[in-house]
Order: sequence, then C-alpha cells, then structure tokens
Amino acid sequence: MSSARRRRSFARWDREEVVHAGARCDGVRGDCDRRAKTAAAPPSGTRISSPPTQCRNGRTDCSDHSRAAEATRRSRAAADDRAAPRSPQYLVAGVLLLDYTLWWWHWLNHVAPPLWRFHLVHHIDRDLDASTALRFHFGEMALAAFFRAAQVRFLGVDAEALAWWQRMLLVSILFHHSNIELTSDADAQLVRFIVTPRMHGIHHSDREEETQSNWSSLFTCWDMLHRTFVYGVPQESITIGVPAWKEPLTTGKLLAIPFEGQRDDWLGNA
Repeated sequence: MSSARRRRSFARWDREEVVHAGARCDGVRGDCDRRAKTAAAPPSGTRISSPPTQCRNGRTDCSDHSRAAEATRRSRAAADDRAAPRSPQYLVAGVLLLDYTLWWWHWLNHVAPPLWRFHLVHHIDRDLDASTALRFHFGEMALAAFFRAAQVRFLGVDAEALAWWQRMLLVSILFHHSNIELTSDADAQLVRFIVTPRMHGIHHSDREEETQSNWSSLFTCWDMLHRTFVYGVPQESITIGVPAWKEPLTTGKLLAIPFEGQRDDWLGNA
C-alpha cells in the first residue's frame, strides 16, 4: 500500500466512531478522552472513601497503629498516676531513702581516695561556720550531681519527696555547720533525731578516728544504725581541720589540691 493511501486510511479511522472506556464519541481522540473521564466521574456530592490500607497479614488494624495506640494509652496512664496525690507514707519513705543513701555517699567520700581528694577541701576549713556548708570543691559538686540523679532514678522517689528532702537537707547542713552554741541539754535532746553543731563538729575534728564518724547529714539514726555515732567528746578538746593542711591557702590552691600530690593528711595524730 502506498504511503498516500495509508494516510487516507488513518484519517478515515480517526473520523469513525470510537468507544473509549465505556463512552461513545466521534471525532478526534482527545475529545473522546475528555468525554470518557466525564462519564467515569461520580455524581456531584458523592463521598469517595479510599480503601483501607491492608497490612501484610490482611488486617486493616496494622501492628504499627496498635503499638502507637498502646503507647499513648500507657503515657496517659502514667501521667494520671503522677498527677494523683500520693499518700503520706510515700513522702516519708522517699525522704528516708534519700537521706539514708546520702549517708552512704558521705561515707564513700571519706573511704575512697579519689573522692577524698575532692572532699578534703571541705574539711580543710579551720573555721567551722555556716559558710563551710557551702564550701565544696566544684569537682565534688559535679560528682554529687551524678549521684543525686542516680538516687532519684533507682529509688523511684517522686518530685514531692525530693523537694521536701532537699529543703530539709539545706536547713540541716546550714544548721549543723554553724557556730550556734546550744546548751548541752538542748543539743543532747536534738541529736537523738537530727544532726547538731556539736555532733558535726566532731566529724570535722583533726583527729582521724573522730572524722571517720558521724556521716549523717539530716537524721542521726543512720550513724546509730551503723554504730558510727560519736558524741561524748568535750568541745574544748576538738580542733577543726586536717593536720597536714594548716597553712593559709588561696582559692587557687584549694581548687588545685585534688590534682596535686597528696599529703599524709593525718600526720601528727596521736
């Protein structure tokens, strides 16, 4: 067939009626496509819903969606549990646990040489007063922050118990580091429950056997429990400080102590 006849045949075919996608049309194909789309479109106002997403197992409630819903439910339940008021027993138990574990941290600062390097700075102060309660090496403070986080994490205490304990602890350490002179009877009555200036003054003695006692920070029962409670030492016989560090020290020297060669701190003790 010649090329001219082939072109005429195609032209006739384009002009014939063509059925496209169920819609009858004639003329050019582009017009037929438009009419086919119009015929396939749903009536106006018809709501079209997409088919549900099928999971691998053929179910529409996919496991990912189920896990997300379960996580949301648990999160809301945990939030409701935290918001619910706790009984007084939880508060008391939390305060006691925090204070008891702090006793162990204080003890560890005395018996572990790497920690004592930093805690030593607190004991070098030879003038015991309320400001001594805040004189700690920044290295010890950083380590104590990690310990505090571990306390809260592993003990599982709530924010209310932590807040109450920290308030009580701050008041306690300012009080028992102070140079307030209580009467012997008043001190003896208080020391049955909380740390007093007389009791903690013994802990700051320049005698090693006295320093290695009275590690409580708030409640004295922990020293009584571990038989590390020492009290009957005459006040006039106590010298505050560490024997190997009697010379005046600048702030820079105090900060450098943990990183320098260590002295025999208790040299000269009889």
